[in-house]
Amino acid sequence: MLTKKITLLLLSMLACHANIANAQDTLLLRDYHYIQQSSPWLTQRNAAALTLCDNKNIAEAELELSHASGKLTNFNESPSVTDLLVGIETYFRINARTVVFGAISYENFSGSDMAGSVFMQDRLPFDIVEDSLTNQGRKHRDTYHLTGGCGYNIYKGLSIGFKADYTTANYAKYKDLRHKNKLMDLKITAGVLSTFNIQHSTFNVGADYTYHRRTESLTFNTYGKNEKVYKSLIDYGAMMGVVEQFGNEGYTDKSNEMPLFEDGHGVGLQFSVSHNAFSLFNALSYSHATGYYGSKSPYTITYTDHNRDIFTEQVRLAYDNSTTKAFLDLRYQHEKLQNRINTYRGLTNANGATHYEYYDAAETSDKRWRNLDIDYTMYLGIRQELPTWTITAGYHWQQRDITAYLYPYYRQQQLRTNEVTASVARNIMLSKGVWNIMVKGGYQKGSGAPYSDGTFVTPSDKQPQPATMAAYLYHDYQYLTAPQYAVGMQVKYTFIFPGTALRTHIRAAIDYRRASMSDDTPSGLHNPHRTILTIAAGHTF
Repeated sequence: MLTKKITLLLLSMLACHANIANAQDTLLLRDYHYIQQSSPWLTQRNAAALTLCDNKNIAEAELELSHASGKLTNFNESPSVTDLLVGIETYFRINARTVVFGAISYENFSGSDMAGSVFMQDRLPFDIVEDSLTNQGRKHRDTYHLTGGCGYNIYKGLSIGFKADYTTANYAKYKDLRHKNKLMDLKITAGVLSTFNIQHSTFNVGADYTYHRRTESLTFNTYGKNEKVYKSLIDYGAMMGVVEQFGNEGYTDKSNEMPLFEDGHGVGLQFSVSHNAFSLFNALSYSHATGYYGSKSPYTITYTDHNRDIFTEQVRLAYDNSTTKAFLDLRYQHEKLQNRINTYRGLTNANGATHYEYYDAAETSDKRWRNLDIDYTMYLGIRQELPTWTITAGYHWQQRDITAYLYPYYRQQQLRTNEVTASVARNIMLSKGVWNIMVKGGYQKGSGAPYSDGTFVTPSDKQPQPATMAAYLYHDYQYLTAPQYAVGMQVKYTFIFPGTALRTHIRAAIDYRRASMSDDTPSGLHNPHRTILTIAAGHTF
């Protein structure tokens, strides 16, 4: 009898140990990014598509610290950057009808010896660039990002969704000419999705509407009493524009906070069809936005107005069976941005208050970007939700067309950039954890001319020529067109944290990029390079 009891006890202990081991194996065989990238619907702005998520609930939290050094940077970047990023993301099914997505992150950026553009954002209607190469200083930025989405299946394959994406940031330069920036970026999307079957094929058709509002406010100042004169180039495009002296008026008015405001509306359509192991996904979107720099009030100045149009198309061809997945992703985007400078005069009423009258605006720039991305991804030896091999290859092309106007002068610039990339990653399953080793490489080369100047009519002798800044013009040109090669490696170890059900990972990565530039380049850089070191730790649960 005693022998029987001991035998049963031992069998129970072994079964319990096996269940724990199986649970640990299940946790180890999950990868958040693999799950997120497995379906293009999960990364769309249409939150109604969240109802298509058939994976178990998953969340990932990570703390990442990186340091970048080297002179292979654009004119507005830093040769030495320390960046701290912490965030958490989750896909969570509440019940059979409702799925939610949430993400929150904080970034702490610190860069030394920075100058160039005063703005945080890129693809600007115009830029404000400090007209000096000797006032580089430290810049710091805090960025907070919050995203939340909910998809709800209301009836037999008909779903609705709502998503909000909010970013706020503070940015500052700590050397004269100083600037402080405040950014608010908000996107709100409402969408609908219909799922139905025809014979042996499954169809998904979605549509969404997005409202987008963004404001970046600038404040300029100097430290204490300073008799030094500071000037800024108001860059209409390709480093051509007008020079303004820092003071109590203009784009760098020290007595007022100067907002660059933009709001817009967008619509999107999505479609997918799947049959057996094959599927096709297609998404189209269009948005139109208008904005201004200054303040919209009779008693303040609105310096510029602009409008922006963006068209995007995304296509995915996919093959998916139990152990192998392959994706071919194509993405094309065309963005058009036009800016106009307002003509005005100030009038004083009987009470001594100054108000402004506006006349015909003058066009200052026409900017266009075209981007084409072709990426191939293959997952091999998939065990539950963890591939043994991940192989990627990509081709990325961009063309930037800029025309800047200061009548009767104009400047044109057309630059093209071509980049090819590839990577291979291997997951090695051990008894206590998973090693992931990834190597990658790339090559980039551009073409085009730094600028082409002309006039609409012959200018008079008294007509001043536009202000330019050749140093930054050539720096930007060479950064985008010089031949560059990149290599990188990442090592990651994943394990179950003792005494918990947390899938814990630690990773380290190094990325190296080098450009081929001769000694006689206008920027004065000779074969500059850039090295980025990254360490991170996180949990998946």
